Amino acid sequence: TEGDGRGRAAMAEGGVVSQLMPLVMWEDVPRSAVALGAATAVYFLFELSGLYAAAVVFYVLLAAVLGCFAWANVGPILGREGPPVSEPNPDAIEAKVGEIAEKAKGVAVLAAGVGYRLAKGQEPALTVKTAFALWAGAKIGGICSLLTLAFTCILAAFTLPKLYDMNKEKIDELSLAAMDLGKEYAEKAKEFLKENVLSKIQMPASVAKKTE
Repeated sequence: TEGDGRGRAAMAEGGVVSQLMPLVMWEDVPRSAVALGAATAVYFLFELSGLYAAAVVFYVLLAAVLGCFAWANVGPILGREGPPVSEPNPDAIEAKVGEIAEKAKGVAVLAAGVGYRLAKGQEPALTVKTAFALWAGAKIGGICSLLTLAFTCILAAFTLPKLYDMNKEKIDELSLAAMDLGKEYAEKAKEFLKENVLSKIQMPASVAKKTE
C-alpha cells in the first residue's frame, strides 16, 4: 500500500543517513580522511587531466595491468616477490556483494518512494521543493561541470556539519539574529509595497461597486 511504501522509504532514508553521519561528522578520523582524500584525488584526476572519465579509467587500468606484469616478471630477478595479491575468496566476494546490494536496495527504495510521491502529484510541498531543487541544479549546472558540483557537495558534507557541531551556539545565535533581521526587512518591504504600489492601483469600477 501507499502507507507501507512511505514507511519503507523512511526506514531506508534513516538507514542511509545513519551510515553517512559518522563519516561526515569525522567520528572515525582516518576513515573520513581517506574518503575525503579519495574524492579529492578523483576530482583533480578527472578535472586537471582534461580527459573524459572513460579515458582516465582505461588509462589507470592499463597502467595497473602493465605495472603488475612488470612487477611479476622483474621482481624475482631483483630478489623481490611478485605483487602481494591474494587469491579471491568466493565466499568473501559473495558476502561483500550482498552487503553492497543491501545498501543499494535501501537507496533504491528511497528513490522509488520519492518518485512515486512526485508522480502522484498529491503533495504540493514536496513538488515545490523538488522543482526548486531541480531548477537550482539546472542553474548551477550552467555555471560549473557536474563533476565540480558533485565534489563541492561532498566537500560541503564533510565540512559544514562538523563546523556547525563545533560552533553550534554561535551559529544558532547568528541564525536567529539573521532571521529576526530578515523578518524586520520583510515587514518594511510589505509596508512600502502597500503604501507606494498597492494604494496607487486603481480598482475597476465593477470591483469597486462590489466592495462598497
